[in-house]
Amino acid sequence: MHDPPPAGGDALSGPIAHLPQLLRTMEPRLHDGVYAYCVVPHGTDVGALTVVATVAEAEGLTIVVPEAQALQAGLPVHFRAAWITLTVHSDLNAVGLTAAFAGALARAGIGCNVVAGALHDHLFVPVQQAEPALAALRALQHDARADGPVPQALEPARRHVHVWEYTVPAAQVPAFVATYGPDGAWAALFRRAEGYLETLLLQDPAQPGRYLTIDRWASAAAYDAFRARFGAEYEALDRACEALTEHEASLGTYGELAGPSAGG
Repeated sequence: MHDPPPAGGDALSGPIAHLPQLLRTMEPRLHDGVYAYCVVPHGTDVGALTVVATVAEAEGLTIVVPEAQALQAGLPVHFRAAWITLTVHSDLNAVGLTAAFAGALARAGIGCNVVAGALHDHLFVPVQQAEPALAALRALQHDARADGPVPQALEPARRHVHVWEYTVPAAQVPAFVATYGPDGAWAALFRRAEGYLETLLLQDPAQPGRYLTIDRWASAAAYDAFRARFGAEYEALDRACEALTEHEASLGTYGELAGPSAGG
């Protein structure tokens, strides 16, 4: 991550891990210009480009560069982004910051791609939503600074649990268990998001075709951020699984009052 010193940032003050303090001092800053997500083959010389982030994947090297440079180099642009830096020096071990700001953006209908530098978090949002994203982040900071107790939504959150009920035809049980179990397609999708903890699959011994799934998340904000970022994938998998069940229903969402600390 190419991380120019942000105005107002103070790396010498040391990293902050306490969530309320992070939120009160995050100071989001919108960088000038438009940035492009591009993919180039491994080994491509990108020395002539101002690369602000890279991710090496099996399919190629993802780079984030100024859009003008991408176009000049003839690179296909996969995503046009505005770049927002949270100028607070956030501890890489901090818990809850990503979920908090991703949740705030999700409630505003704004997707967010996050890259963590050693000192700061960097958010790449759809370029047309740059100003609304900045406003949502500033509102989150304002709420955290308000007098009185820290709002419940900003506190280290209780675990968020979503329970679903299914009726499964006998012929579909093997495929259902493989898809909805802890190593199935749903859990694989959930694991792509920050804050996912685990999935439990339960069978009713009195009704062999009745199953429950319990999906545990670090917080409601983490789940909201997952749905905002992976909504299309969620809907596609849901459609693909329709033939596996005769009936499905949400039994609600719950907050754990106490429990194991799996997943941090």
